[in-house]
Amino acid sequence: MPEPVYIPLYTAAQVRELDRAAIRDAGIAAYELMCRAGAALAQCVARRWPQARRVCVLCGPGNNGGDGYVLARLLRDKGIDARVLWVSDPARLRGDAATAAADYRNGGGVAEAFDGTLPADVDLFVDALLGTGLDRPVESVCRQAIDAINGRSSAVLAVDIPSGLHADSGAVLGAAVQASCTVTFIGRKRGLYTAAGVQFAGAIEFDALDVPPAIHAAQGADTELIEVPPLGSLAARRRRDAHKGDFGHVLIVGGDTGMAGAARLAGEAAARCGGGL
Repeated sequence: MPEPVYIPLYTAAQVRELDRAAIRDAGIAAYELMCRAGAALAQCVARRWPQARRVCVLCGPGNNGGDGYVLARLLRDKGIDARVLWVSDPARLRGDAATAAADYRNGGGVAEAFDGTLPADVDLFVDALLGTGLDRPVESVCRQAIDAINGRSSAVLAVDIPSGLHADSGAVLGAAVQASCTVTFIGRKRGLYTAAGVQFAGAIEFDALDVPPAIHAAQGADTELIEVPPLGSLAARRRRDAHKGDFGHVLIVGGDTGMAGAARLAGEAAARCGGGL
């Protein structure tokens, strides 16, 4: 039987600490991490949507939006028609997000305000609206942008987490982007794998952005994703004329007077796992 793999899942606060430790202890500049995130997103686009020639990136007010500006710049460098629609004026951005927006504009990129509608001729939308810090229902222009994205049939790539999803619980905060794929960074967010996160995240890709494993080991996590490897012959398709005698017998010993619950649960588990009789 293959051994399961235990993958740590982090809260938003824990991922912020991982980010700080990468900058403080590993000496990785914050803007370098942002550029690595943009590169990981560009690689995802090339791998999953190699025919995409028109990409619309919706950018928000924080570092999630900054990742979107980096992606748009890198896509333009590859000859892809990437355009940015913003829900927060780039002139009001601060820190690394402002640097990312400036680099995008300096490379010839154009950023326009989201006016409630999305362009029609788009192969892929990128959700770079809201990050992991969201803790209240989405409203105003961000809600309009989420509804507009969900109203289209084009593929959607979410940056780090679908906007509107609570990073810790996986709850939908009013509305959330329905992503085709989510690329998440540095640490896997717990909310991507719990509650509604499973439905809204789509296919999940993870990139540690070359943060040293020691940073993760020092932080630790109190939640794990158990990933079971393929079961091979144990999960082989059964013949249509097979019957219970073909798949072994299971004997469960237990269940004293008034204590039959554990034996019954064990029996049901054995049957669901493939025990014949």
